[in-house]
Amino acid sequence: MEWEFLRPWGRVLSDSVDMQYTPCMRPTDPKVLVKVEWTCWLSSESKDLSRWECRNLLTLFEVRIPARESDQQLVREAMEIFTMLAAVNNEVFKKLVAQYMGQSRFADDPHVVFPRWLCKLVGEVPSDDPVTTQGSVTWGEIFGFSRGPREFSLGFRNAMEKLEAMGLEGSRYLCASARWEVESNAFLRTIETSGRQHVAFPPERSKVVPTAEEFSRHFGKFFSFTAAPAAQLCAVGDADKLTEAWKRQPQQLPDESVVNTVDRMSSSFMDLELRGRLNVHQVIAALVRSGLTHQTLHLASAGRQIGFEAMQNFGFFIAALLRQNPLCTPSRGDHSFSSQENDYCRDLKVLFDCSLDIRMTGICSAVAGSPQLEKLSIGRWINRNYPGVERMRHCYWGWLGFALSNDSIEQLKITGVDLGQRGVALFEAALKHKYPEPVLSTLSSPQYGYIKVRAGTMLNSRGWGDADRTSFALLHDCRCRALFDPFTTKSEENVVVPGHGICSLKLTDQASGFVPDRVAKSSTVSGSSSRLQSLKLNIATCQSALI
Repeated sequence: MEWEFLRPWGRVLSDSVDMQYTPCMRPTDPKVLVKVEWTCWLSSESKDLSRWECRNLLTLFEVRIPARESDQQLVREAMEIFTMLAAVNNEVFKKLVAQYMGQSRFADDPHVVFPRWLCKLVGEVPSDDPVTTQGSVTWGEIFGFSRGPREFSLGFRNAMEKLEAMGLEGSRYLCASARWEVESNAFLRTIETSGRQHVAFPPERSKVVPTAEEFSRHFGKFFSFTAAPAAQLCAVGDADKLTEAWKRQPQQLPDESVVNTVDRMSSSFMDLELRGRLNVHQVIAALVRSGLTHQTLHLASAGRQIGFEAMQNFGFFIAALLRQNPLCTPSRGDHSFSSQENDYCRDLKVLFDCSLDIRMTGICSAVAGSPQLEKLSIGRWINRNYPGVERMRHCYWGWLGFALSNDSIEQLKITGVDLGQRGVALFEAALKHKYPEPVLSTLSSPQYGYIKVRAGTMLNSRGWGDADRTSFALLHDCRCRALFDPFTTKSEENVVVPGHGICSLKLTDQASGFVPDRVAKSSTVSGSSSRLQSLKLNIATCQSALI
């Protein structure tokens, strides 16, 4: 009867928690868009991880309904109580979990077991909820249990004080983390993003052996962490209303007591306007509000049929991500965006699924004009068992060379690429001329230089490859890298538009005349002051050992 005082929270677990081992967080219910996994445990000094296991207590939450807020608060109390119990008496914790959850396999488990609480938000937060109307919210507010139980529940406070009085088992290090993941449409997989959070300890306390009171209070801190803007965006049903609230309410300065890491953003970014519930403006607004310093993009396969609208949206997205002034209007939503002062993307990682495609041109054209970018990683993940894997087109080596013409890049990593003689020639010529698709023919006399294109000028996008040329109007004046080749383009010039790749411009439309480069005196890059310090190249295939 010693543990009878825990019965109320044991019943909550029995009614509210589905306990099962879940190796991944991917949802099966298309209504599940936001998931957070909270873990707080004690680690042995020997770091013998084989002695420490964590099982998942999978908790499914519906969107907050006022009549059920008290029930959700009880679930939070149960999570805090049983996390503390695992640290006080692990054997009793395993037996009570088996008793209340009907999972006997934990009762005699020889390992130390700490719970990992995976909470899923089912449904969408209504438009009149504070989560939709406030600029920043906590995880507790999103899931409906924001009130601290110590202040509002006498029963909880008494139970936690009893556990604290028993003391912790052994003298071990405090470990805790929160992992979040969001998906804007679980069926269409329009966009996914994930990240981690944990409490920041000062350097002198990098390893903390907590007291019982410190451990009991640590888990509750998770619920006061500011929720990731991407999670807030995907949780609400009215994304337009939320982004308007973001405009009205300034971004909060980062909480120095919390370490935030965004692991990745995964999407094709092609179907945002066609099938997804979010538009590109809303997605970039969430990223900007999160901070742009480090970004990881996992570009899912987009297929061959990439329409002009989709490429226009992607151009807006990548330009805004690199804190440039987007040069076109997305097909839906406001074209404006804002970011914190001095908030630049300094570290960009881009990973393509299997094959590089035209989005590569949008990325490299934006990268070349981003003087704040210091680290760049571009590559592709290759599944050798997938029949759709294609060899890298030679032209993309020219685009990589053009991206490297950005002298601010200090670290460059290129992975999963195919190397051939023509690719090397294009790379060298792109570096020399600072143009992504240089003319290699000796029959022509191309001129490279710059053109200042005025706002309102009509440009022709090349679309997929050289097909589907489509016109769009430039939103702002832009100084563009340009090529004039009288042998092939007698009435037009090609200009590189950040985020959009190469576009054609009629000679009669240019605002400020073409300004050619001075004649290069050598075959090397003239006047370059590159800061490149590290180059890592991972080659998938090589045409010849002589390269």
